[in-house]
Parts: sequence; structure tokens; C-alpha cells
Amino acid sequence: MNPLLGWRLQHFVAIPSKDDWHRNYFQFLNKQKRREEFIQLFGETIGGLSYECTAHRKEGEDTYVLLNERGPWSMPITFLIDLGMKLPANTQSPNGHHATSVHVERRGRAPEPGPAPPPPAPRPAPPKPKSAAYGFTVGEHVVYPEHG
Repeated sequence: MNPLLGWRLQHFVAIPSKDDWHRNYFQFLNKQKRREEFIQLFGETIGGLSYECTAHRKEGEDTYVLLNERGPWSMPITFLIDLGMKLPANTQSPNGHHATSVHVERRGRAPEPGPAPPPPAPRPAPPKPKSAAYGFTVGEHVVYPEHG
């Protein structure tokens, strides 16, 4: 479930990239009429903007906390990405906006795969059967004379 659907959007600011980061700032009033802020950061790539992370802060808090894209924040994060693409204009000026001072480290690329592991060693050959006891061989039927 997406809690943002019941909240009221107060401000939206798209802050153009000056340091290879594009930021979308959202300010909502939650159901208790308390302010909650989100800043989404997008890195610039050759193909355009690439989503990096979402920071969140509740009214009264001094710092932003990065949200985990998995779990309960997955749907609200996707909602904010879509909303940021659809909203037509800023409600505040991006010049000097406090969201420009929120920085995160760029995610590292996935490590290159190492060399392939060596193939498993061949299985040893099964041991050769020992000679059968009492002169019998494997698979032979034994009939005891006294049992018929």
C-alpha cells in the first residue's frame, strides 16, 4: 500500500544538475498534518538520468535518511519517480534550495566477474570387486542342497 496517496503535495522542485546530480524535491503533509520531505537523486549518464536513491525527512528531524528500495518503501519510491516525471512546474525556485546541499555517494558499479572456477575433478573409478567368497561370483544363484 502507498501511504503517499492519502497525503497532500505541498511543494515540488526539480533542481537541475550542477554537480552531476539531478534532484526532485517533494514536500507533503501527511494525514496528521505534519510535513514530510523526500529528495530523489538521479545521476547523469550518457543515456540520460539514472535513479540513484531517495532521501526522506520528517518534520522536526535535522537530517535526511536514505530509504531502502526494497520493502515497504518500494511503492512510494516508484510513485515519486513517476510523479516527478509528470509534474509540470516547480512550486519554489530551485536557486539556493536546501535540497542542493543533500549529497550522497554515487553507487559503485557491480564488480567484474572473476575468472571462471576450474571444472570439478573427475570422479575416481569405482573399486574393482574383490573375488567372491567361497568360489561364487556376483550374480550367481546359490542353491543349498539340504534346502532343496
